Amino acid sequence: MKKKAVFQNNTNKGYRYINILTTIIITIFLMDSVVQNYLVLLTPHYYVCPAVFIFPLASVVLDAITEVYGFREAQQILKCALGSWLFCGLFIAIVLRLPYPDFWQTYSVQFQYAMKPYFHNILAIFIAIAVGSYVNILALSKLKILTRGKYFWLRAVSCSFISDLIAISITAMGVFGKGLSERAVFKLVGLEFSTVIAYQIVGAFFVIFIVAFLKKAEQVDIFDTNLKFNPFAKSKKL
Repeated sequence: MKKKAVFQNNTNKGYRYINILTTIIITIFLMDSVVQNYLVLLTPHYYVCPAVFIFPLASVVLDAITEVYGFREAQQILKCALGSWLFCGLFIAIVLRLPYPDFWQTYSVQFQYAMKPYFHNILAIFIAIAVGSYVNILALSKLKILTRGKYFWLRAVSCSFISDLIAISITAMGVFGKGLSERAVFKLVGLEFSTVIAYQIVGAFFVIFIVAFLKKAEQVDIFDTNLKFNPFAKSKKL
């Protein structure tokens, strides 16, 4: 039985794997936000934020979602993940301002020291990932139409190249702009970008098999030919 190529975004409540993929995206987003305010020294001259080792997984999963389920599903999942991210940061910011018992002061001070930058980081990362990821899924969806669904690996890597540069640049300036010199920030952007791209190039090969599996299992391959690409509005047919 051949999979059906859908040329418009119809809401399909029968998708079997979309909830699992959504959970993966949200989990990676939350893990990413926790370690964003930290640097790992890999060599005497090579340091990166540990988020570069986990966030590329979100990018490749989002690529797979866009390729199989279409732009609208990817956009909704991205909004859901960003919303959970922002809500988590807001909740932590509120908790830090609540009173605590005297015998808990030592732990409270340590907790506040570790988590106080969290909400500030969330705002910077929220903008970075919202812009970068939206550019990624938009470009990937448009290129799928232009290439008639061919060359997924090349499309995924080229789209990630642009979106990752945007996301990493905004994140580095927003999170580390006050603590590092301009030269150090640019160095960090270069090191993180090269690391992420290396991950993306390798990861895209594995995603090819994931995409093939999902298309076969879900019996769907959506082309967003009749869709308005608007991040601030619900997707509708033209």
